Amino acid sequence: MAASVDEDLSWVEAPGLFGTLLKDELLGLNHWRLSALKGSDDRQRRATPILDGKTLEIYQVLAVARFGCIPTITADASVKQGIHASVELLNRHIEACDVTCPDSTGAGASNGTRMNGSKTLQKSLIWSLQAGVLTAEDIGASGSLEQLWRREIGLLENLEPLRKLDSHALPPEIVRGMMLIRANSLLRGYSGVRYEVIEAILALIAKRITPVVPLRGGISASGDLHPLAYLCGALEGNPDIYVNVGPWPSEKLLSADVALEQAGLESIVFAPMEASGLLKGSPASCSAAAFAIFQARQLAILAQLLTAMGTEALRGSRLNHHPFIASTRPHSGQTEVGSAIFGSLDDSELATQLPVTQGIMAQDCEALRTAAPWIGPQLEDLMLALTQIETELNSTTDDPILDTKTGSVHYGGNFQAASLISAMDKTLSAVQMLGRLIHAQCSALFNPRQNKGLPPNLCEPDLSSSLKGVDINMSAYMSELAHTSHPVTPFMQSAERHIQSVNSLSLITARNVLKAIDILSLMASSYIYALCQALDLRCLQLEFFDAVRDESHELFKTFWGDYTEDGTLPSGVWSEIVWPEIKKKWIKSVALDLKERADATAAEAHANISARLKGLTEHRYEWLGLHFLHNAPSFIRYLSEGFVKKYEKTRNKFFHKQSTPLYLCYASHSLYTYVRGELKVPLYQGLEEPLTLSTR
Repeated sequence: MAASVDEDLSWVEAPGLFGTLLKDELLGLNHWRLSALKGSDDRQRRATPILDGKTLEIYQVLAVARFGCIPTITADASVKQGIHASVELLNRHIEACDVTCPDSTGAGASNGTRMNGSKTLQKSLIWSLQAGVLTAEDIGASGSLEQLWRREIGLLENLEPLRKLDSHALPPEIVRGMMLIRANSLLRGYSGVRYEVIEAILALIAKRITPVVPLRGGISASGDLHPLAYLCGALEGNPDIYVNVGPWPSEKLLSADVALEQAGLESIVFAPMEASGLLKGSPASCSAAAFAIFQARQLAILAQLLTAMGTEALRGSRLNHHPFIASTRPHSGQTEVGSAIFGSLDDSELATQLPVTQGIMAQDCEALRTAAPWIGPQLEDLMLALTQIETELNSTTDDPILDTKTGSVHYGGNFQAASLISAMDKTLSAVQMLGRLIHAQCSALFNPRQNKGLPPNLCEPDLSSSLKGVDINMSAYMSELAHTSHPVTPFMQSAERHIQSVNSLSLITARNVLKAIDILSLMASSYIYALCQALDLRCLQLEFFDAVRDESHELFKTFWGDYTEDGTLPSGVWSEIVWPEIKKKWIKSVALDLKERADATAAEAHANISARLKGLTEHRYEWLGLHFLHNAPSFIRYLSEGFVKKYEKTRNKFFHKQSTPLYLCYASHSLYTYVRGELKVPLYQGLEEPLTLSTR
């Protein structure tokens, strides 16, 4: 199926697949994200935020930060009036030399230091926070310390440079989200920052000018001071601050002064206390958290779909997720997940409708049958985390806060981002739990004791064993995910001579969650690949059984048909005994190569026929025994050869064109056809297939 942009995740909107618990925002995110790419005017308009300080949503943050939508400010005059009132209130306190609004002393541990003039103070405050580390590569410099070191010690100039694992700059998308969230917060009119400054921030977004912000350094104590200091530097046109200009991948790295000049924008000179109003807040943490919760909820939905696909690949029971089960333990998350998986498997040809399935185990593996009570609590946590983050998007996270109605100035430390820590810790826990489930389900695909007849390593023994590397990789991913899933806050350190004695580390935590999500995404990708392979092999098995059944029956009648007619063999011996045993033996001997497997299955068929002889006199038994001994080698040989020929023919036909989509439920069908069709990831056929994408 060639998927359009809107169809990429069509399984998400499948009827009966997901209910209200997940639909509230997540499907909206999918909808607007995909539509923004497609360019529908109406949908893009609804995805583009009109900022008023109250109604910003997560999908709009992503639309601006990731997909280039341009935000605007509401036309509501009361918003602008509230901002002007807060600025006037701040100025009155400054003119009155109010000690709660210092205009000439430093901040934090520098509050005893006096300076001449508010402009000097503003610059000093900003510059003191622009202390992060960026490498030459992060700011596009032509030289680097490594190159200097090479020249000094006489190394060859053409020696391959040391490559970094990660950039030392915060991703531009998170920085743009920070800018949007900060502008939205300032529009609430409690910060004392001029309307012109807010417009300047939005002008940077519109011109695709994004400050290069160090990845590390901030502790999110008095807010995200360090990242916001680089935004202030860009607004000032500081030549020591670098910015990305233009859309990826054609973006350019320029100094802030050059970028403003080329864009036709004026630099900002901050008014008294205005820098403090810009610097104290949690928008960088909130932006990273918005990206994290969006991706985590996507993966939570994907985990449900993969459970449905895994149930099909392992011929599991749909009744594992019967609504009655959740009704006896009525947590909202478990009810939602059970309903989603149960509903999605309704039209599956592979999932059974019986509580006990045919195969090695009477029950499905725990990673499949307990998925609803496992995933359900994660959904509940993610829903609460979403609420906390969306509240933060439309909050004032400053210090001080100006109350224009009473004329009061409040220093309550609203910059403390513990709510984001709470949201991100729940998200991190959910990501780790989803990873453990995916790892266990994927392991079951490779385990002969659990996979109900799939070949070892998901490839037939006579062709390859290469896919066991996927199984090994999954364990490596899970180990790293478990390591990454430790919370950050227990490692908090007092800072700035104990002035910032408690600090949330919210940006570090959100970055850690994004790293965990990246690992979980690798796990999900590997599992999808393994699932598509397993589904193909399962359907090949069924196609073979359909193809070989009639021919085997004809061979049976040729050798033993007379004995079913005279009652020597039971009338239903083929359909009720021999054929089911042939299928069981074929499945159990999956670890053998094709010839050995066929021989073992044919011998098992003959043994079952011999065991069903009945009503014989001693003389007749002796005669039949001789007859069976005489015909047995021929019957076994012909049956085995028939198995080999029919399997090779069926396999070659299946390798050329898979019939797997015909067996799958609608949800699995959509993802499977996207992988095989849109992404052109083929069925792995063994060592003799082309090994490179170019040759495919």
